Amino acid sequence: MEQQNDAVQRISKTEGIQSRLEKCAHCDSTGTCSKGKDGSTCEVCVRKNLKWTFVFSTSKLRYGMVCSVCEGFVKIEPLTERLHNRIVPVLALLVVYVALIIICWAACTENKHFSELLAFSSTLIGSITGYYFGGKKK
Repeated sequence: MEQQNDAVQRISKTEGIQSRLEKCAHCDSTGTCSKGKDGSTCEVCVRKNLKWTFVFSTSKLRYGMVCSVCEGFVKIEPLTERLHNRIVPVLALLVVYVALIIICWAACTENKHFSELLAFSSTLIGSITGYYFGGKKK
């Protein structure tokens, strides 16, 4: 029963996208970094937390800064999950933009194959739009 509850807690549902959330190994699921010297915040987390200030030396020990890996959320999304959930929509946008550019180019240059390019591109753009905005997915 405990394993089922843990599995349910590890699934995050955001706008129909399911992703596995893992415990952050860098901060040991506390949200604050203590991997530096004498339990202080490590240099990477110090630099990320102070990125808008000029830090020339991190020799000063700092304690209790937010973990730079999970950003204080205690759980992280594995890289493969992030790639899967983000690359596909980006590629779809790229295909739509390229198709629109081809249509504009063909219209401006009065290409003799404009009607075929328009039919192909509009079908492609319509399919992508229908997939992403066509209602509920199972």
